[in-house]
Amino acid sequence: MLLKSFPSILLVVTLVLKVPSGAGRLVASELPAVTASRNLIVNGDLERDEDRKPPFGWVMWGAQQYKNPEYYQRDTQIRRSGKASLRIFHPKNTAGYIVTDPESAIRPEPGMAYEISFFARADRPCQGRFMVIGYQSIRPFIDAESPLNAAISLDTQWRQYRFEIRESVDFFAESSRYLILGFQAAGDPRVECTMWVDDVVVIPRRMPAGARLINPATLSITPLPHRLTPGASLDVAADLRQSGRPALKTACGLSFHRLVGFTGFPFDAKGEYNLPGELEMAIRELRLPLSRVYGVGHEPPQKDQPPWSIEMAIDRLALLCRRINLPYEMMVVELEEQSANRKLPPETWAQAVRYARSKGYGFRYWEVSNEPYSQTFSNSVGMGGAFPTSDDYVAHVKAVSAAIRKVDPTAQVGVAIHIGRPRWGNYILKNAAGSYDFAVAHYYGFENAYKSSFEELVLGQNYRVLYRIQQTQALLNAYNPNRRVYQLDTEWGMHSSGPNGERPDYANRNGNIIGVLHRAIRMIYYVREQPLAGASGWQMLGHSRGLGFDILVTDQPSARTMLYWLYYHFIRHVGDSVVEFQGTAPFVTMRGLAGDQQIEGPMTPLLLTTDAQKRQVFCVLANGSWTQDVPCRLLIKNFQGRLAFAKLLSDDDLDRPPLLTSPNNFVRDVSKNWNVEIDGGATQVRGTLPAHSVLFLTLEQSR
Repeated sequence: MLLKSFPSILLVVTLVLKVPSGAGRLVASELPAVTASRNLIVNGDLERDEDRKPPFGWVMWGAQQYKNPEYYQRDTQIRRSGKASLRIFHPKNTAGYIVTDPESAIRPEPGMAYEISFFARADRPCQGRFMVIGYQSIRPFIDAESPLNAAISLDTQWRQYRFEIRESVDFFAESSRYLILGFQAAGDPRVECTMWVDDVVVIPRRMPAGARLINPATLSITPLPHRLTPGASLDVAADLRQSGRPALKTACGLSFHRLVGFTGFPFDAKGEYNLPGELEMAIRELRLPLSRVYGVGHEPPQKDQPPWSIEMAIDRLALLCRRINLPYEMMVVELEEQSANRKLPPETWAQAVRYARSKGYGFRYWEVSNEPYSQTFSNSVGMGGAFPTSDDYVAHVKAVSAAIRKVDPTAQVGVAIHIGRPRWGNYILKNAAGSYDFAVAHYYGFENAYKSSFEELVLGQNYRVLYRIQQTQALLNAYNPNRRVYQLDTEWGMHSSGPNGERPDYANRNGNIIGVLHRAIRMIYYVREQPLAGASGWQMLGHSRGLGFDILVTDQPSARTMLYWLYYHFIRHVGDSVVEFQGTAPFVTMRGLAGDQQIEGPMTPLLLTTDAQKRQVFCVLANGSWTQDVPCRLLIKNFQGRLAFAKLLSDDDLDRPPLLTSPNNFVRDVSKNWNVEIDGGATQVRGTLPAHSVLFLTLEQSR
């Protein structure tokens, strides 16, 4: 995991020669000549001689207090060509900008690319901003995805700036039905700068046949079933005979950082295993069904230490699996540096697979690169250098996949995608199809835990993410029609920044009761409905100074985090088969994926499973309300049982640090609060599920 934040698309262009494109950066000489014969911009050359402020074809934009016509004028003294240019003045402590008139907006068409060219200069060196802004409607204005938001370096000489945006790669014509261009003289409100713009041209061209991406919004997706309908209480009926669908235990995995992690564990730089026995036992007790380690082929990270051979790295990974009782085949292996600044040649990947096979290690899942799109993060300095464009990554995936499959035809190759960046998600799925077996999207919950409600964070956010997962799977199916391609989520969890912008690692709400409920509800759906093939949460080992993601902390090996106790009890309450149920529950209405959409879902999701012999029934219930206790009744037909276990996880402090020296106040026995009765051939369970809690029940067949 790397710290990440996802603002609107930001592509920095400082020279004429840089053009952001999924097909790579193109130098100006490689682009078709841009001429004004089909220019889609009205008065882009500012030659229309009218005394208007702003000039004809241009409109002030942004907050009303910054709309001063004197700041946006036609200038006949400073111009690049013709009779005039557009002068844009940005005073200090303002944030206004100018756009092409929405009444003359570009009306994009499916399968088209748009080549953009303009000249600009400033009265001093400064950072301006160029935008292509999308709207679904202009009467009224309804936002849509905006294809481009680029910082541009300005100086006192005229420069040409050229961009290309592609329909379906940067936006979809179905939603971004109107496009306007925007210019801002200074991206920093504190900076005063004057900018001149001239010869603004947009030329459409038809994309090659087959280049258009599938719009996920056009795919038919049935939301995951809640198996509950709205009601005043949680009232559920289940039949033990209606079981048999396997429960997805692999949804309860946890990922490590590196073999030589930032904590100094589980190996030192020389390759010596150094995980304390107390921590090793704690990991074993999690009964991991799945895990993942990244950067295996670039160990150790310390530059003053000799690098390990790939064989040594694979041996150490295998040793870790043995020490924590994880089958080799359930360890996802990622070989390349986590910041995506270095990549390994396909031959090294093949060498790793060949060596693992020769040693009988059985590693099966090979994830190609960790977050290769990391240069798109807002804090991306020093990240993603190995893959300047998504095409670079696609080529790497194809080469690595071919090398791996030549050694092991049964190996499973994973591709890393970013679902919020079409160039790094949809585009990769299409263009690398046939070279991957699974996709890795890292479905973190990025909403701000200090600004959103508890219910939005643990219920609404999860319901939105689950739908995103279904969208991704629909794309996978569409691009791979003749083979099974699935998803493995090798990192996930709450990923909010702190109240003052702190890194998510230091935001306690990611790992305390909010993070616990968020993960519990997600895993209920993962295990029960199986929208993906497996999930491994972030992260196993950390330090007590940053508890946003940690399961265990190496500097306090006897302490356990709240998340640790969630995973400890959850895996013990996932049986072999899912027990089908139906019933009622209180429902909540939450924000949808976009615009004014809304989604509904139960306040109290639950999971029912049973063991292979159907002698036990395991129940996991989560209450996603901060304030509302919920009366519960479970009726399990064709099962006569007694209550063997009832533990509740809950905490009343939204800001309590997640690290616990004792679980007693967080994990409580609530057996006395739940009544179990046998009624004929059925078992009835009654009780009240407290607000913001996770309940684990085990019922055993009566003798």
